[in-house]
Amino acid sequence: MTGQRENPMLSVVVPVYNTSRYLEKMLDSTLASTFRDFELILVDDGSTDDSPAICDRYRDEHPEFRIRVFHRENRGASAARNFGLSQATGKYVTWCDSDDWMEPELFETLISAAEKAGAQIAVCDIRYYDEQTGKFEHFKDSLFPQSLAGRVFDFRSCGTIIKGLLDCATWNKVFLRSLIVDNGIQFPDGFGEDNRFWAEAFFAAERMVVAASGELYNYRINQKRQTVCVTAKKGYFGFAFALGYIKDVMVRRGAFEEFAGEYIAHITMQFIVAYCMVARERRGDFYREFAQLASKCGGYRPSRELGAGMRWCVAYTYWTLRHLPYWCGAVALLPLIALKNPTLKKIIRKLSGKN
Repeated sequence: MTGQRENPMLSVVVPVYNTSRYLEKMLDSTLASTFRDFELILVDDGSTDDSPAICDRYRDEHPEFRIRVFHRENRGASAARNFGLSQATGKYVTWCDSDDWMEPELFETLISAAEKAGAQIAVCDIRYYDEQTGKFEHFKDSLFPQSLAGRVFDFRSCGTIIKGLLDCATWNKVFLRSLIVDNGIQFPDGFGEDNRFWAEAFFAAERMVVAASGELYNYRINQKRQTVCVTAKKGYFGFAFALGYIKDVMVRRGAFEEFAGEYIAHITMQFIVAYCMVARERRGDFYREFAQLASKCGGYRPSRELGAGMRWCVAYTYWTLRHLPYWCGAVALLPLIALKNPTLKKIIRKLSGKN
């Protein structure tokens, strides 16, 4: 580590749990970074495969990098991330998953954007890698628009609260470490830990920036990710609680009344997507959990970010949740559920003349 300064510009925290199949690819891509002023903090969360040995080997074989390895009892991804933060010394910090990989320019692009703008958070594009098909797909579910590239903004001026809340990953961002530490932001346990962590940071940051770049982080899908609670994800247990937590953050930051319409649209659209995926035996309880969340938000308020068609869908769903019991609401939601059917969506696109 000759020539490295005591405190690096960036701390890269990677929780590791039984990902030996992918770990070397992640580590190789990290060490191939065009940005060299970083420390790599590997938190082995009680792995039972070859992951601990791989972490130790990379530390020993690459003394030119600042690689720190910690072996701990299994306590979950959130605890591993929080521990990594407690060990971080960089000006900025980021968290990456041990079964993904990055492009060489990721760190350089994000740090450059943050430093140039004096931003507390810098964001870039990502892409999905489908392990079953071997194909890449742009992460089109969310992400801040590229029209914001190079502009400094906060949650009030970004003009896209709904998409901002959806873009809850940590691995396509660098955070000013003092923003996280000074606000006491931690990864909580349970479902939606990323959503809750990001809500705290999103509404606390006064200066954010989107990097003008390509897709620099590769996120694996369609494989059993060991860093999430699979049982909770299948049943979406705690999902309504996680979204309710976001509301509490908005209230604390004095943002809820101003952006209640955007929040209502966010939770309603999230409900529809999850409701179509949750196991049938779980749907009744899932519906009632969201109904309780909707009742706490009060009457419907329209979002300024949505067009007339989406506003109608949100208003209809929100009214259903607030006023109809599950046995009746499930029937009322059938038209919207049908619209989520891929075959029906293709037919509608053809009839409307869209390719």
